[in-house]
Amino acid sequence: MGIIFKLSTTVANKIAAGEVIERPASVVKELLENAIDAESSRIEIDVEDGGKRLIRVTDNGTGMAPDDLEMSVQSHATSKLRDSDDLFFITTLGFRGEAVPSIGAVSDMRIASRMRAATAGAEVRMSGGTISPIKAAGAPEGTIVEVRNLFFNIPARRKFLKATATELSHIVDAVTKMSLAYPAVGFRLTHNGREVFNCLAGETRLRRIAHFFGKELQDELLEVNSGDGPLTINGFVAPPSQTRANTRLQYVFLNGRFIRDKTIASAIRSAYEGKIPGGRQPIVALFLQIDPREVDVNVHPTKHEVRFRNSQMIYVSVRRIIDSKLATASAPRIDPARQYDRPQQLDTSRQPAPRPQPSANTPAPPERRPPAGSGGWNTKIHRQPELFDPTLEALRQPPAAARPPWDTRQPDRLPGDRPAFDQPPPQQPAAIQVHDSYLIQQTPRGIIVIDQHALHERILYDRISRRLARAPLESQRLLIPATIDLTRDEVIILAGAADAARLLGFEIEQFGHTTIALRTVPTLLQGIEPAEVLHDLLDHLQQDHHHDQAPELREKLMRMIACKAAVKANQRLSGPEITSLIEHARALGPAATCPHGRPTTLSLSLDDLEKHFLRK
Repeated sequence: MGIIFKLSTTVANKIAAGEVIERPASVVKELLENAIDAESSRIEIDVEDGGKRLIRVTDNGTGMAPDDLEMSVQSHATSKLRDSDDLFFITTLGFRGEAVPSIGAVSDMRIASRMRAATAGAEVRMSGGTISPIKAAGAPEGTIVEVRNLFFNIPARRKFLKATATELSHIVDAVTKMSLAYPAVGFRLTHNGREVFNCLAGETRLRRIAHFFGKELQDELLEVNSGDGPLTINGFVAPPSQTRANTRLQYVFLNGRFIRDKTIASAIRSAYEGKIPGGRQPIVALFLQIDPREVDVNVHPTKHEVRFRNSQMIYVSVRRIIDSKLATASAPRIDPARQYDRPQQLDTSRQPAPRPQPSANTPAPPERRPPAGSGGWNTKIHRQPELFDPTLEALRQPPAAARPPWDTRQPDRLPGDRPAFDQPPPQQPAAIQVHDSYLIQQTPRGIIVIDQHALHERILYDRISRRLARAPLESQRLLIPATIDLTRDEVIILAGAADAARLLGFEIEQFGHTTIALRTVPTLLQGIEPAEVLHDLLDHLQQDHHHDQAPELREKLMRMIACKAAVKANQRLSGPEITSLIEHARALGPAATCPHGRPTTLSLSLDDLEKHFLRK
């Protein structure tokens, strides 16, 4: 007897579901695509428990006759393809005929539909892959799809679903993408009976962008429009002053379909090269139209990836239209190899003039105050912080006997800490700084090279960890709360992280549907724009969604604060500041890494140097 056999339909559908249905947002995406293809002008999405308990999508499209409704739950049954040639002229969002049966294989699904002008409707049910007979049912014109208890029959898959706020944020993102691509269609989303957003049909794309991302960003956007040749490009790009820590706000649509394409991503990156700081990402929303014969969308189960017949033409066109628009923004060029703390800084390469040493006849310098209109940073403490206050400067300690036990500035060395580096020779400086990024220290056995940012980040991370073991992190209240526009999914994610953020010194209050008020910030981040702090915090939270548990979320935020507060590469340090870093480096040891896992030091022995220069 042979060992190869055909899988059952139930198992085959579960495998297909594993490729197409990753989480509740995947169900929403597939059902929205079907609703758009059905020529709907209004779509309502109702979800409960982040889509884990219920997803209901109601549209006013063409609807289905009873016979078509019965066929819709069969594998690879579709109205959008007739033969293989049609695969190379795809004009619809869905076409494979596998989404609906895949959803029904891993949930309790009900579909009710009535064609326009029909007197009655019908419904069909599917549970765990088992299809019930079709029957007559009352239904409005269009189609209603209800999906309950997703992954009820695949416990291993259901176990990997995240917290309700996380799954809801993915659903919001899926609906946002569809809403941007189809502004002529109205979308309404509710969660547990509460309205999340309601977009009216017939809005402009710019109005949709403002609806989801706030008027503040809308006012900054630059419109692009190109109708020449086989490729049409229109949309919006942000000036170089508006950036994010990741590519989350880069939306690219091709023939109405959201895509991720390396060619287009490379063109966007190249167009902004030299105009934005290294490590930052531009904000774009591009809508491309091309002959369907020039692109293959059948290369990935989720249809997010495509393959162009002429990728070079795509690259050149996207690069050229962004280049021409950014040329009007008059943005200063910035060396992309340099890492900067604040994307709005125009020139961080200039070093501050040396500060004169005070003498008996020198009057005290006037109190410096933050500039007016600095985004809410007119705090109760008006003194402009010095370079290392309250970071490295606070690490310089008085003698141990003089420190009170409640002095939170002390480094609090962990048990077993001991100096790991050799002391520098007498009468020598602790270290020298090279390229304003690295410290080189001579030891009797060789040299040590220190990454100043990575080391300071580790020092601050350890301080934050020890402080949180005793009490919440010290914060500073803003006299004027900073109001910041966020996206819908950002508001949801921030609400889920509110407790951890409060423990770390952030007091956040919702100020509207997509606006929040930031009332306090950690003292370590004093002097950094509140909007920048919050956007970077959200970028860190949204890089992945594996931080639903409080300890993991707190860990993520601690790393973010330490990174933002630490000295940066390309930042000149004074002698005492270098000495302070070196002293703490000895306590950490040569094997220390920053919170993200990068090494802080590199040790080279005399033997290594002599071998390299052929002295041995």
